[in-house]
Amino acid sequence: MTRATGTNEPRIIEIPRFQDHRGNLSVIDHTGCLPFELRRLFYVYDIPTGVERGAHAHRTLHQFIFCVSGSIEVTITSQSRTEYCIRLERPWQGLHIPPLCWAHEASRSGGSVYCVAASDLYNEAEYIRDWQEFLRLTQP
Repeated sequence: MTRATGTNEPRIIEIPRFQDHRGNLSVIDHTGCLPFELRRLFYVYDIPTGVERGAHAHRTLHQFIFCVSGSIEVTITSQSRTEYCIRLERPWQGLHIPPLCWAHEASRSGGSVYCVAASDLYNEAEYIRDWQEFLRLTQP
């Protein structure tokens, strides 16, 4: 697993975790776990193993992806054109994807469920769905 340190690069973030004999509880709230203000949360489930989703970037939107069940693999090309392949399988860890990072997700186990926290509400104009446009926008 690659851990990036640059602010425009994706990075793993630990979600606060509380453990005791009854099990584990993880919390994402306004106290600063995420490097952005949470405005929307959605989840993806019933994904056949190996099927890919995503394959786009966002102009200004930040995302935080975490897997609550099973495992997914996130492949990212960052604004600096660095490529990452990160497996998410621990519900207390998530991946921050800053703007102008091309990402797609693939289920790596049956029954995977993952959540995406976003910095804004859905806006189709925010999406970059064309790879060539992404390359033009991220030219060095």
